[in-house]
Amino acid sequence: MSKQRIRTANRPSDIWQPWAMRLPSHATGSSQISPGEDIGRLRLLSGVQILEDANVIWLRGQDLDEERSRTLRSIPNAERFLVMSDGQLTRWDETVPCERMPAGEWQPLAQWMSVNLPTPAFAAIVDRQVPLRLIRSEVPSEANWLRATWLAWFNYSTTAPQIRLSRWSFAVSDSSEVLIRGLPLPPIPGTRLVEQSGVAIPAGCGFDPPLDSQAIHRVLQVPQGEFAVFREEGQIEFVPESVFVRATRSAVRLTDESLRSLKPPT
Repeated sequence: MSKQRIRTANRPSDIWQPWAMRLPSHATGSSQISPGEDIGRLRLLSGVQILEDANVIWLRGQDLDEERSRTLRSIPNAERFLVMSDGQLTRWDETVPCERMPAGEWQPLAQWMSVNLPTPAFAAIVDRQVPLRLIRSEVPSEANWLRATWLAWFNYSTTAPQIRLSRWSFAVSDSSEVLIRGLPLPPIPGTRLVEQSGVAIPAGCGFDPPLDSQAIHRVLQVPQGEFAVFREEGQIEFVPESVFVRATRSAVRLTDESLRSLKPPT
């Protein structure tokens, strides 16, 4: 039997119709909405997509049956809509369209959850003896990475427009340092780095002997899918590509919660 699409505004749980939901982006990092308990539950529903738009998060899906209705109603601080065929939205308890579905880059919720729940992942510093050293260099190179404190990055990224944040990805360590990559780099204090062929060194430095990045990569035996990141003192960190996440305000707030959870109680 084919599913019927019926518009019954006062009984949304009984219809098969596309739906949408809007909630504040800060709620995903608050005690009111836990990604693992509230939004995370929607990952189990097929076809749910998510869009970050300004200071809100949109969710959408198909077939608003009884089970989905109960799940959506359980999420606090959310505005729930029915979606008309022309993209207009009506609230669950109303019949007159009030706005339109936002346009943008929608992505599967399960994929967004995996990207936006980062945990500190690079912490080890390898203080190994290698047959080369960093020296000052006069060869100009544009810095495309930045090492900064978590506080500086957090304060900037939680107020910066998303159009700027979309330039960058970031990875954070459990010592509250953050690596940010992308151009142009954010205007915050830190150590600027030049990354080429998987090797990142402080801007204004070079190697002695003068080997290129690909040769350095082989000398260090950098594992596949990782970066060798040098400090000015010559210490090296191996940072996996997989720990970098797309810069969004929600990703930064969730990471901040993760860092706070690692700190011992005072």
